[in-house]
This record gives sequence, structure tokens and C-alpha cells, in this order.
Amino acid sequence: MNVKEKGDMTFLEHLEELRWHLIRSAVAVIVVAILAFVYKRIVFDVIIMGPSDPDFLTNRLLCRLGQAMDIPKLCTNTQPVMLQSIEMAGQFTTHIKISIITGLIIASPYVFFEFWKFVRPALYTKERKAAGGAVLVVSFLFITGLLFGYFVICQLTVNFLLNYRVSELDRNNIKLMS
Repeated sequence: MNVKEKGDMTFLEHLEELRWHLIRSAVAVIVVAILAFVYKRIVFDVIIMGPSDPDFLTNRLLCRLGQAMDIPKLCTNTQPVMLQSIEMAGQFTTHIKISIITGLIIASPYVFFEFWKFVRPALYTKERKAAGGAVLVVSFLFITGLLFGYFVICQLTVNFLLNYRVSELDRNNIKLMS
């Protein structure tokens, strides 16, 4: 940070400082998004389509729990799913969107850190000590929520959407691989 001898900065100097924090954050998101774009097999096949796979961790745990408690309905997503694209550029635009979202998610701890670096000099010493681990706590809570959503909520959502029907006469047009 370019702080004057007295520690005071003008409004324009604050804006310049904020601009550089935002640029560094954006560069981090873009770099991770490019990596996600390049490693699409891992992002799509392993991570995004993971919850629909019968061998997914949550699927296996629910099946074991269902067997132990004699509740067979807990064993969900027993067959792999094959999705269908209905737009000409659908797969490409999805690839770009998911890459950007992946960049935002993975770079978020660094973005929080950049935000903290910008705010920290404005705090009093007592406030700095009280908020010292804020970046770690925020990052931990964000990642915990993300993992809960991925392993629990996403699993239940996939199961619900694959099996939901308005009527027995109308079926989802999703092809299950056999």
C-alpha cells in the first residue's frame, strides 16, 4: 500500500488502491476460470456430474444407511444419467459459464483476502485484533457451505429432479445409461 508519511490518503489515492485490489482479484478469478476451461473433463465429468453417478460418495452412504435401516428408498440415483443438449451453442456457453463460476468459487478466498487488505488499514488496532482471522473464518464458512451444498443439497436435488413427474402420463426426457 502506498501510504504517505502521515498515514493519510486522499480520496483519489483510496480509489487507486481499491482499483488495484479489484484488478488483482479479477486476475485471480480469470486465471482460475481459464484453468477450469482447460481442464473441462475434471470440472464437468468428475465434479458437476459427480452427484448423478451411482458411485458418488453421498449415493453410497445413503445406500448403506438405507440398507442398515431397512429403508430402500434412501438408495437413490442407482443408474448413471446422460444429459441432452438442445441448443446449438449450449455446450460451449455452458462451458464458459461454468468456468467463470468455478473461477469465482475457487478464487474467493483470495478475493476475501484482497478485500481484507483494503479494509484493514482503516481499522483501529483493537478492531484489527478482533477481526484478525476474518479471512480464514469467512473462507472456512464459505467452503463448508459449498461442500454441504455439493454433497447433500445437490444429491437430493438431482434425485428429486430425475424422479419428479407432474403426471404419470408425462415423463422426463432424460436418458439413463444402462
